Parts: sequence; C-alpha cells; structure tokens
Amino acid sequence: MRERIGIRRAVRGLAMATAVASALVFCATEGRAAAEDAPEGQDPAAYRIVHIAAPRITDGEAGAADRERLARVLAALGAPAPDGPTPEQSEEPSGTETGAMSEAEQAAADDNDDGEDEDAPRELPFGLAVITGPLTQHGAAEEFAALRRVIDDSPVPVHVAPGPEDMRTGLYAASFGRSPKVARFGADGYLLFDTSDVLPVEDISEQAGALQQMRRSIAGVRWAFGAAHAYSLRMGMRAQMALFIDTPLDVLLVSETDVRDETGAPAMPWGQTLVVETPAFARGVVRIIEVYPYGIVPREAAAL
Repeated sequence: MRERIGIRRAVRGLAMATAVASALVFCATEGRAAAEDAPEGQDPAAYRIVHIAAPRITDGEAGAADRERLARVLAALGAPAPDGPTPEQSEEPSGTETGAMSEAEQAAADDNDDGEDEDAPRELPFGLAVITGPLTQHGAAEEFAALRRVIDDSPVPVHVAPGPEDMRTGLYAASFGRSPKVARFGADGYLLFDTSDVLPVEDISEQAGALQQMRRSIAGVRWAFGAAHAYSLRMGMRAQMALFIDTPLDVLLVSETDVRDETGAPAMPWGQTLVVETPAFARGVVRIIEVYPYGIVPREAAAL
C-alpha cells in the first residue's frame, strides 16, 4: 500500500512539475510577444479604455450589422477627443473663494486671448479597447477571420479575451494567439485569459500555472487589469489565489458574473479587486473606464 501511495505521489509530482515548466516556457514566450506589440511612443498618464462585451460576431449577411456596428465603435476611438472637463480639471480655479480672477489676472487673460483657449480641459484620449467573449457565435474559422478584419482596422490597440464558444473548436489561437496572454499599455499591465478555469479543474492545469506566472510578470505595473468572459466562485482555487489574493488585480473586466453583493452589484468575495461587468454588445452599448494616476473610474454603460 505504501509503495502504491509513493508511486501515486511521484506521478502527481511529475505532472505538477511538467505543468509548471510548461507554464514558465509559455509565459516567457508570451511576455516577449507582449513587449513587441506595445504601442510605440504611447505612455499616457491618463487615458480611456472601452470595454466591449460578448459581441458574438458571425460571418455572412446574418452578421453584417453586428460587424458594421463594431467597426463604427472602434473607428470612433481614433477621433479627436472633444472639449470637456476631466475629473482632475473640473475644480474651481484657485485665487479667490468664488473662482473669480483678480484685475491683473483678467488683464493677462485678455492680452493672451486669440479666440482659442489652449488650456481648455479636454476629455481623455482613448488608449485601447478590450473585448471579452464570447467573441463569436460558434468559434468557426470564418467568424474569427471576420472579427480579425474588423479589429485590424482599429485606430487603437485591441486586446481580446475569449469565451467558451471561442475555445470549443480549437481555432481561436490561429487568429489571436494562445490564451492566456499579457499585454502592456503605458505604465499599466493587462492579463487576458479564457474561461477554462471558470469550471472546476485540477489546480495543476497548464492555464492555472500560466496565470500565476503571468500575474507575477506584471506585478510592478501601475495598474493591473484582468479581462475574461466570466467570473465565478467555481473558478479553480489556485488561479483565484494568484489573481485576487496573493497579488490581486486592481480591476477585472468581464462579460458576466454570478457573484454579487446585497445590492446586486458585481462583487469579489475576497481581496480588493474591482469587478466591472459590461452588458452584452447590443445596439453598440459599451462601457468606458477612465484611467488616472490616482485611480480608475468605470462609467455607466452606454452607446458610444
């Protein structure tokens, strides 16, 4: 009996070592790819993310309207930001309690007035888009190709996290690379993963090991974002500990979650990770998240 237990332990230890080694190699490869894909010359201190959830793109005439809608939303991200106050610029000017300028300040302003206010506050620029699955209806090659064409025309970087429909056929990687993966934008890090760990799985799975290593690879970033199709308490415990307890993500963007607080809002039962759930992409509804050096501000979901 002892010999059998010893053999089982040895086999389990070998399986765990193999999974961890695979995850380390996988993580190192993904880390290099993410560094090469980082947008050149873009290191904004403050920017906006647009989160698009469950677009369920399909090919052919049946999916033409959804593809066009997604293309319009992504194209809008490259338009110049309209004038408008930002949270850090919306306070009353200093100088007097009412915000009124002194005579000297008024004279200086009149001298410099050429019809345009160079210091007028502007909305934050869009930095990137994050799309969480289901990305397609059926995970077909034609659907991935149709989505890839839309994304390739985007004026800002687009990062995707697949859903179960996308992973079922095994064709996702051919269009978007392996999952999970890490990416960076400016000072911030992004960890995008699929939903295989949402279902009960052994904690020595390749993805659980990869998630743990990838989370550590972006431990030094300013803000750490996660993106996935769903969050559930059924997610593998090893992955939950790596993402939400040991080195918790700051924000998790999801298409759906079954974990809510007493008010019905998305919640994280442990740790400080903010769970942001966005309604499915219907009629162009998206969620904008504002990213500042001092905090992250999710806005109400709305059509862009």
